[in-house]
Order: sequence, then C-alpha cells, then structure tokens
Amino acid sequence: MTPYYEDGSVTIWHGDCREMDVLGDVLVTDPPYGVNIGGPQVGRNWRRGKGSYGLEKGAYGVYKDTYEEYVAVVAPTIARYVLSCKRAAVFVGPHIWELPKATAIGGVYCPSGAGRHRWGFKTFLPVLLYGTAPSLEIGLGASKSNTIWSSATAEANGHPCPKPLTWMRWLIDLASLADETIVDPFMGSGTTLRAAKDLGRRAVGVEIEECYCEIAATRMGQEVLDFEAVAMTVPHPRPEPPVSSAASVWVCPGCGSHVGDHDCPASSAAPSTDAQVALADLEYVLAWLRQIEAPENIIRLQERGMDLMVGRDV
Repeated sequence: MTPYYEDGSVTIWHGDCREMDVLGDVLVTDPPYGVNIGGPQVGRNWRRGKGSYGLEKGAYGVYKDTYEEYVAVVAPTIARYVLSCKRAAVFVGPHIWELPKATAIGGVYCPSGAGRHRWGFKTFLPVLLYGTAPSLEIGLGASKSNTIWSSATAEANGHPCPKPLTWMRWLIDLASLADETIVDPFMGSGTTLRAAKDLGRRAVGVEIEECYCEIAATRMGQEVLDFEAVAMTVPHPRPEPPVSSAASVWVCPGCGSHVGDHDCPASSAAPSTDAQVALADLEYVLAWLRQIEAPENIIRLQERGMDLMVGRDV
C-alpha cells in the first residue's frame, strides 16, 4: 500500500485506522467525541440543529459522530494504541469512561469558551494522559505543565473542528522526546502532524476521508522558517552596532528623554546599559530580516518584540 503523502518527517495514510497497523512511539490524537457534531441535538439549545448545543460545526464527510460510533470505532482504536505505544495523550469529550483508565488528566483551560453543552459554555478541554512523562523518564523531573491556559483559535481549513496548532505543539512537547515518532489514527486535517513536524519529530497519521488527507498533505508542504538555520546565516563577523542606535529608539515614558541612564521623577523605566545593548541586538536582527526579505509576519513579530521592550503601546 502506498502512502497518500510522505516526506522526510511525515507519512499520511488514507484508510480506516481499524484495518491498518500503523506504528509509533507516542499516541497524540484528537478523535471525534461522539457528540453528534453537525447533527440535530436533543434538548433545549441556543440554536437548534446547529451541532453541539449551539456550537455551529459542520458534519464530518463520512464518519457519523454518534455515541454508538464512538463506542464501536474510537474507543477500541484508542485502547489498541494505548497498549502499543510508550505514552499517549488523547483529547476527549464527555465520554471519558468508555476509554481505558488514564494515568493522569491534563488539559487546556480556554476562558473564552471552546464550545457549548447542556451546562453552558465549555471552557476546559481535558486530555487523558497514559504512561509516564518523558521528562521523568530521563531524570529531569516534572518540568512541564500538563495543563495550560489558552484562548488560541484554529485556522479555518475545511475541517469542522480542528485544534489550534499551538495546543498540539504543547501536547507533543509534553508527551514525547525529540527522537520519538508521533502517531495519530484520527488525523483529520493534520494538525497533530504539522505540530510534530514543526517540533522536529517524525509523525504518522491515518485518515478515512480523502478530502482531509488532501488538506493535511497541503499543510505538510508549507515549510516554516527554521530560526536556528536562519541564525546560522547571519553574516560574521558581526559589526558592532553604534551605542546611539538604542538611545535613539528608546523614549522615557515619563519625560520623553532619549537619554538611557537618567533620574526621571515621572518614571523609573529607564533601561540599563545591558537593556540598551539588547535593544541594539534586536535592531540589528530586524534590519537583517528586512535585508533578506523575510516573511512579513516574522518582521512584525520582531517589531512587536522591540515595542514591548521599550515600553511602547502595542
């Protein structure tokens, strides 16, 4: 059988995960929750017929997101991978007890709300964790949080309910080591695989719907800027930036002075000499990014970092 997509980091298989034996070290997945996404709901809703209790989500193309399908398809597949992998991290909806008993529970607290159910807005998305944290396995202690606070949103890509890329990066970093392979039998639009690739992990995904395989393959082909590789191309020896360059940018928020070290009765925010040097470094990198015609979003991030450092309103 030929993979739907394959590169040096990622392999995508188009097929039914129940019929495929795809191996990996760590299971990281966000499967269907069995909550009838895209279908009519029972009970008193904010908007009838709009998915999970008012959350407007489209249906999956082939898979029916019913409780019966969850028990027949999702639960046994998760159980199989929990047994075959070193560790597992699984986003889950209300049907927790149908899955194998977890070692621990983490998750994402999303104060802005990540959906609705019969008790109102859903602000916590649990993650079932299986095995032992890799940081403990290698003797570094419990150095990473298994719960985060985030209001990140996912990009619209044609899938009814993709997870934000930042969430999957966090979860992969929490659950795996750099040399381990991530496996996602419910790949969807490929957010898990994209996050793994961004973090330098190998990843394997399975998806039953070809349209989602196509979306995922397109996302895998979108390379990200490798900051370490970029740093290696900075011209050396590096010229020393003039001391005045930092002072000319910084403005005391109290009195408007450009002098870095002075006593200001209205503000104590004057930067130290180290801060001036750091700001000069940021200016140098910004100038270099413009010189190599870096993507505009990277330049904006650099400018925002400088604004935050000098105390400008952003």
